[in-house]
Amino acid sequence: MLSSFFPPFLFAWAQTELDSGVTSIFNSAVPLFTTIVGILLFGTLISKRQIGGVFIGLFGTLALILAGMEFDPHQNYWYAIFILLSALGYALNINIIKKHLTHLSPLAVTTGSFAVAFVPAILIVFKSGLFQKIGTDVSMQQAVWYLLALAILGTAIANIYFNRLIRISSPVFAASVTYTIPLVAVFWGVWDGEHINFYQILGGLIILYGVYLVNKKKRRSI
Repeated sequence: MLSSFFPPFLFAWAQTELDSGVTSIFNSAVPLFTTIVGILLFGTLISKRQIGGVFIGLFGTLALILAGMEFDPHQNYWYAIFILLSALGYALNINIIKKHLTHLSPLAVTTGSFAVAFVPAILIVFKSGLFQKIGTDVSMQQAVWYLLALAILGTAIANIYFNRLIRISSPVFAASVTYTIPLVAVFWGVWDGEHINFYQILGGLIILYGVYLVNKKKRRSI
């Protein structure tokens, strides 16, 4: 529910008001949240430098929201809260898998996760009236193909590989794959006609610097 049910709905809701490039930058808070959740709920040890990194990253996230509100008022940046809630869900998911589910295969974890989320999700689909409208709505018929691509490539296959990464690495390192998401999403967003300003990029860099401090290993003295 934390990774396969709530975040997809929250992301879709957020992107009714936010561009994909901006959304992906907010999503880069996942490693920071993963660290915070690990410390508070899973007993992960952390240094003063890492604590500083967490606060720097949170400052970058706040800067993104404020910069976006000022320089692109046409988007409702309060919807970024849904992205941050999704990031928190992903952070909990990563720590839970690492601590309690590493004895299971990535395919088993992914299948079990989707099986749990399937029941409430299918009920919402029925309630939305999709099956009654899709026969006559051409735009909805076209959207189904994009949904299939998202479900198979961006969700099912991606989750299998991601759960494999969690199994063989640390939670924060696994969460660090979100570093590349803003780059890819901004590229596709610009190609699709979206705009992103310098201050939003700067806020994203602040977040990444905070995550760098969180993940930086202390050098061993010789």
